[in-house]
Amino acid sequence: MDVNKQCYRFFFLLAVVILLVNDFFLKATFHNTFTGKLSDAAGLFAFPYFISLLFPKKVKINYIASVLLFIIWKWEGIEPLLQWFQSIGIGINRTIDYTDLYALAIVPLSYWYWFNPTKTIILLPK
Repeated sequence: MDVNKQCYRFFFLLAVVILLVNDFFLKATFHNTFTGKLSDAAGLFAFPYFISLLFPKKVKINYIASVLLFIIWKWEGIEPLLQWFQSIGIGINRTIDYTDLYALAIVPLSYWYWFNPTKTIILLPK
């Protein structure tokens, strides 16, 4: 492989593209249950993978922390904290929907993909 080229994994990039298209176009256009679940699934595939790119020696911790943060984010018990952020001018919006936790099923697939020896890559010129 040419060292002057960056190497990108296909399904990681696909998850990021799906997340961006969904959040900036599909949610605004359709605003339905599917677009909400799609964001959760794409984000849960891409986020721990991305964090593992930054901290490759802590992959297991990155994935576990991502799962725990998502569960906490969906928990209504953090509402006082979010209201405090809003009171100091930091607007944070979320929807509490415990069915979003089904999206956690994608995390083991992302974890497996991180360690998958077959590298489906896209080479982009520098």
